[in-house]
Amino acid sequence: MKNKNENKSLELIYNESKDLLQKQIESYRNHHAKAGTIIGIIALFFPLFLFIIENASELIKYLSFAPLFFFVWTNYLMIQILRSRLLDQGISPDEYDNLINTEFENSLLFSIGINKDSFKENQKITEKQNSRFNNGLILLLIGIGISVALLFLNLYLK
Repeated sequence: MKNKNENKSLELIYNESKDLLQKQIESYRNHHAKAGTIIGIIALFFPLFLFIIENASELIKYLSFAPLFFFVWTNYLMIQILRSRLLDQGISPDEYDNLINTEFENSLLFSIGINKDSFKENQKITEKQNSRFNNGLILLLIGIGISVALLFLNLYLK
């Protein structure tokens, strides 16, 4: 009876570790998608902004370098997210042959250990990715805010 309860506990821990690892991988993929979207937004917004201020005063043209700086910095951070190292995804298919001939309990313990190690390794990557994404988002909002302020200032000066 004890062995059956231990196996159920191990199965529960294995399923929890697998789910946690999947959520981490999903978060990583979502940041990749959002980073690509932000790069696309900048690629559309900034040329439009430059077109609108083309006939603006010299002061507005010089001040437009500020949002350019923020947009370039944001793009750099988002590209870093897209170029980040791939995550470990738990047990490798290469290990399947080795696990076929092992006991169920040992297979679960091995899989739990692999998931735990993968999660720890991935955490370094995802923390860096989260930091870059949050900083890039803040820089994007600052750049857009400055751009909008410059557009209103341009309207006021005309």
